[in-house]
Formats: sequence, structure tokens, C-alpha cells
Amino acid sequence: MVLFEIQTIMPYSIEDVFALTVDLEKAPRWHSIFTDVQQITPDPIGIGSRWRINYIVGSFVLEISNYQPPNSVTFKGSPVIGGTIPNFTIELQSVTEGTQLRYLIHPDIPSWLKPLMAMIAPPYGRRDLERYFRELKTSLATKDKVTETTQLECQDSKPHYSGADDRSFNEFYNKGN
Repeated sequence: MVLFEIQTIMPYSIEDVFALTVDLEKAPRWHSIFTDVQQITPDPIGIGSRWRINYIVGSFVLEISNYQPPNSVTFKGSPVIGGTIPNFTIELQSVTEGTQLRYLIHPDIPSWLKPLMAMIAPPYGRRDLERYFRELKTSLATKDKVTETTQLECQDSKPHYSGADDRSFNEFYNKGN
């Protein structure tokens, strides 16, 4: 079940965007709660690749459970505080303006924690993912190899939200999802 999603269009090639989205060792630059990330399996990256994510109050492991370069990757986490299991999927699609990036958050949340997540997840998640998109764009823009494809102008790169929003979070959780 998707808790919420955010999407944007990045004026870069799908291959460049995908390569950066699976480079989790740079995640502390993008996700404010992460303090350190270490890859714990050797390259090449693919199904089964794992990283230890250290964050403000602990750590967890993320593992790639679905890997279809350059179109999608799904990460499944080990339990964090309260038994929540962080899971997310990144889907990419080539579009005229560059690459459409869709980030879906679909954690396994214990029922007792759902009301609290209903209050904190939407504003924090949106702020964090907006930062993620800004940092991805900055990293791609400053990359040494800039190709014609990556110089496309983006018509509307502002993130768009769908799924549960601030109003519908209570409905989402009250339905027992």
C-alpha cells in the first residue's frame, strides 16, 4: 500500500538519473535524517545489494528487492523504531522534457503507529523529498559529462503529490490500511 508519492520531471537522461538514485552513499546529502550510509555488499549494484543507513536515532539496512535499470528500483528496509519497515520504489520514464521521476513510499507500519505517522509523514516526507529532488538536480547539473540530453529545459520541474495527502491521511489510516 502506497502511503504517499511525489513526482517531478528532471531535465536529464533516464540513465543519469537512475545511476544517481541507486547511489545511496550520497543519500546523507539528500535525506536530512540520514547521517551516514555504507554499502555492505560489493558492486555491481543489483537485486540483493544492501546498505547500512545510519540516522539520527539508530540504523537500518536497505536492500534492493526489484531492480530494472533504468526504469525502476525498489528498496526494502529492516525494521526501525516502532517496528516500521521502510520500503520505497523509484520509477523513471523518459519524457520529452527529460526524465519523469516518481518516488513511492510504501512502508509496513504497525497499526498502533499509523495515527502518529498520519501526523508526521506528510509534511516531513514532502520536505525531505523536495530536498532530495533539488539535490539530485544539483548533482546532475554539476556532473563532468554534460550531454545534449541533459541540457533539456524542463517545463515544470516542481514536485507533484498524489496518494494520501494531509486531509486524506486520517481516512487512509481509519480504513485499516
